[in-house]
Amino acid sequence: MTDTVWNNDRIWQATGNIFVDPGITLTIEPGTVVKFNAGRALEVDGTLIAAGTPTQVIRFTSAATSPAAGDWAGIIFKDSSADAVLDSNDNYLGGSILRYVMFEYSQRLQLESAVPLIDSSTFQFNNGANSNGIVFLLQPKGQSFVFSNNQVNDNAGSSALFIDEETYTPTVTITVRGNTFAGNDGIAINTCCSSVPDGSLLFSHNRFLDNGRMAIRNYGMPAVIDANYFAGNNGSLLLNHTEVTVTHNLFTGNGCDDSVASSAIGFHAPTGSGTPQISQNTFIANNCSKTMYIQGASLAIHDNNFIPTEAAYDIYMSPGTANLDVSNNYWGTNDATAIDARIYDSQDDLNAGTVSYSPLLNQPVLAAPAFLLNATTSPNPVGIQQASFDLVFSAPMDQSANPVVTFGPTQPYTSYAVLDNAQWLTGTVWRATYDFTSLVSRGAYSLSVSGASGLGGIEMPTDTRFGFTVDYAGQITDQSPPGKPPLFATGVNGVPGTAQGAWQAPGGSSPIIHYRYAIGTTAGSVDVVNWTLLNTTSVTRTGLGLVSGHHYRFSVQAQNQGGLWSLTSSNEFVAGVKKIVSLFLPLTRR
Repeated sequence: MTDTVWNNDRIWQATGNIFVDPGITLTIEPGTVVKFNAGRALEVDGTLIAAGTPTQVIRFTSAATSPAAGDWAGIIFKDSSADAVLDSNDNYLGGSILRYVMFEYSQRLQLESAVPLIDSSTFQFNNGANSNGIVFLLQPKGQSFVFSNNQVNDNAGSSALFIDEETYTPTVTITVRGNTFAGNDGIAINTCCSSVPDGSLLFSHNRFLDNGRMAIRNYGMPAVIDANYFAGNNGSLLLNHTEVTVTHNLFTGNGCDDSVASSAIGFHAPTGSGTPQISQNTFIANNCSKTMYIQGASLAIHDNNFIPTEAAYDIYMSPGTANLDVSNNYWGTNDATAIDARIYDSQDDLNAGTVSYSPLLNQPVLAAPAFLLNATTSPNPVGIQQASFDLVFSAPMDQSANPVVTFGPTQPYTSYAVLDNAQWLTGTVWRATYDFTSLVSRGAYSLSVSGASGLGGIEMPTDTRFGFTVDYAGQITDQSPPGKPPLFATGVNGVPGTAQGAWQAPGGSSPIIHYRYAIGTTAGSVDVVNWTLLNTTSVTRTGLGLVSGHHYRFSVQAQNQGGLWSLTSSNEFVAGVKKIVSLFLPLTRR
């Protein structure tokens, strides 16, 4: 093969194996589709440049009519292939690259002492049953390897990303950053098997969601695991190295992995001379019997948030493990009996070490990922009225978006949405209101809060721990809203800042108890005066700053005894002009 460009004006099909020889460059244009017959592979001994764009993804896929995971053999970068050249900020300068690539129905992407840049690509529906991982990094060289901003989803096999550094150059740095690993059958990231203390792994700002086994298994190099989101996995971490730092991560809704002694996080007799540092993490709502299992390891576990969850134990000490100091953590309570019940140590098994947790923190750790600290409904119980919902978070939040707040009597507690008057009162306090009517039955309700993110960008987990009660007196049988109230609106001659509105009570079987009005530039809008509650059938507003001669809309709604609001009546008026009321009298012929 000579230097070759595969254009996007056709579908390329590999009926046999394809070889990119040393010194040769294969460039694949954005938007190109490459299909492989069963068992066929692309082997790269030279340079592969497959750089798509967000709107023109390059697709490597199966040629089968009904494609299945593992149809084709994959892409193999050999040691002689051209490595990616990056600047000091990991920006691509040259060499082999896979960017904005769809890689599917294959067996593996194998890197044999090769270091291409892999960025912003999707790996899905692959089956690594015949290899150690869907992306198999074998014996990486002594330079940076970056795997960033990729989607690794719904793959079969024992591992999604497998890093074998058994014979690596000791100064290698491997960065796995900004990726999502979701719905994979096996371990999301599996490292094996070196005990050489040099080099490093950096796993940062990744999302691990609903994987069939643990998110990260590190039996090799020193590692920094920072600012990741672990949710719904069968296990989160299994670490076997002392020079490990686990910080600023959120662990929520994770189950058990049997290889981690049926725990979410395991530390197994780690090698090395350092002390693993576990700090500024938040552990909340994990549903494994043991959140953290410790075997033969001396750890520094400080400045974390341990929120009471379904786990029987937040910390579980294996027999033979030395005493452990876990002081200066936040437990969500100061009750020593309650905290003791969440720790398995020498009080439960004389062969296990003793866990000491005093002094403990009285407030959540601000540097740890944020969680919902409290949610209140006022009033509570709530009747047929407007209620306010106040959310208090453990740390300052990203105020560019509102949380998603719903409530309901049964899971998933999403029957009703809380949207009205939503606002951030402070960096940690959010408020919204909901108008309760007879359509919301009496009884107990749970809140569901999601969608809020801390300043570090980590989204808080869905929280359903808080609730309230709906109760109102009497029997309200009318569950129909009232009719629209007849409305007349006008300006005042020569006074453009004044508007007047008058209306009548609509018909209906239930009495009218409230009205509300608004003024805006279009029908139903509230950009001049927001909805304002009152009990009369007329109102005069002054000092509005309206533009003389411009048209505006006055809107009114009526509320009945069941709390139901009518449709909006809207009437146009002109600022500074009194509307003339035409009176039509019957004509009498004399």
